[in-house]
Amino acid sequence: MWTSSVYRPVRVSRLLVTALLTVAMLVPFGLGTPAEAATRSQVTEAQAKLKELGYPVGAVDGVDGPQTRRGLCAWRRLSGRTAHRNALTSSELKAIRGTTRLPNASSGRGVTVDKTCQAVYYRDGGRWRKVLAASTGSGGLPRVGWYRVQRKRPGWHTSTRYPAPSPNMYNSVYFDGAIALHGARQVPTYPASKGCVRLTVRGADYLYPRLRVGDPVRVIGRY
Repeated sequence: MWTSSVYRPVRVSRLLVTALLTVAMLVPFGLGTPAEAATRSQVTEAQAKLKELGYPVGAVDGVDGPQTRRGLCAWRRLSGRTAHRNALTSSELKAIRGTTRLPNASSGRGVTVDKTCQAVYYRDGGRWRKVLAASTGSGGLPRVGWYRVQRKRPGWHTSTRYPAPSPNMYNSVYFDGAIALHGARQVPTYPASKGCVRLTVRGADYLYPRLRVGDPVRVIGRY
């Protein structure tokens, strides 16, 4: 009996510790805490505001899906917060409500590829001008670092390294050998490219005429 009376509290304590650790592990993966988790109406409000500001959040439908997480991640990054793809919190919604435009950026023209958020940011004139949905390389490419635009190729064409039955690259902007920013027909919210940075066709149409040979390209983050 003495052994049993000691064993039960120890077992209960272990179960309690396990439960607490499980909850602690869920928070970083975007589930949030009950006190912080945003409601569907709050998600809808945040989506509408972020879309108005130019962040790629997808449909304004109140669904906290991967496209919404991408837009939120980009907003966190450009707002100087820690960039991550977790769920919206009520405190973040307050900050989003007070946002009036894309924030200031370093002077000069250039582009930043954010692998954490799967987004591309274009800056010019001391401000961030455009946030574009992107899909980076599934093998960890492009590598983090600083580059410059090396050459450009307009229109649709087929990759020489990864040939396809039909053209699979559009308005390509090369910055690291064969690695380019280019338009594609499919741009998921996760790394899916062989090594390049996929953009939507509309995104490539926006970026291509604005970037020139020699402009800086920075790659940051990790998915």
